[in-house]
Amino acid sequence: GQTSQPSPRANGGHTSLRWTPTRIERRVHATQRFPGDTTWTGPASISVVHRSWHGGRTTIWQFADAPSDTFSQKMRATQTPRVLDTRKAEAYRVHVIESAFSLHVTGTMFAIVAPVVNKIRSPGFMPLLDVLPWIDFREIFAICSYVLLLCSTHAREAYVAKYYELSCELLNWLGMLSRCATARHTPGLPWGLIRLGSLVASAVGARYERRKQWKMTCLRLACACVIDAHLKKKHHPQFRDVPAIELLTHETIEGAFYAVLCLGTQFWLERIDLRNFEETW
Repeated sequence: GQTSQPSPRANGGHTSLRWTPTRIERRVHATQRFPGDTTWTGPASISVVHRSWHGGRTTIWQFADAPSDTFSQKMRATQTPRVLDTRKAEAYRVHVIESAFSLHVTGTMFAIVAPVVNKIRSPGFMPLLDVLPWIDFREIFAICSYVLLLCSTHAREAYVAKYYELSCELLNWLGMLSRCATARHTPGLPWGLIRLGSLVASAVGARYERRKQWKMTCLRLACACVIDAHLKKKHHPQFRDVPAIELLTHETIEGAFYAVLCLGTQFWLERIDLRNFEETW
């Protein structure tokens, strides 16, 4: 017959959240003072582990979490509700980042390529506003995306632990400003499809917890509506005779559609994240 093997979590065994070129695996650390001990002796943790090309690995970040087996339930029984809620919230943040991280890295790569290709095809300077004639947001978008890609690769500890949400918002806002600037100077491109594609890419690759992100998403799309209406009124001859309020209303309706699409996509993805998280917590 088969011989059952004890779980590595039960007697001080540990595993870790591991980075590879293609994925992150979420695992758990737990400790006991001696076999059979059910006293909580220290915080369980999730660790981001970097696997180097020569096969070694270096732990670069730890984050509070708790195991999901019977031992973890006994340990959790000794914690206050506030401690448990904090630990669970922190663990869920890690879970969402883990779910989105590979697409986040891929999206950051595309955020480098897209403005560079556009700059090669249209090498002229493209300022967004006349009051800022020295700023081409395509260049800023490409440079910042490259820096963020380096940070996510070589400074993953600080990037994930402290700056992941800020990085997502930086990508989203610079991408929006770059698109508005390019649309001002090249109105003949299929901007409906381009904007739709970039929005879906943002929703899946530059996302974090929806309860924290939705306000920034709505604010960004509202700013895009105002900027687009202003640029069309001032720089596109076919819209100069259209009342500004009518242009703004049209852009607001489009913005509402994009907001529903973006938040709906994030809601769907986060439902999957939440279900998987609750199964292992």
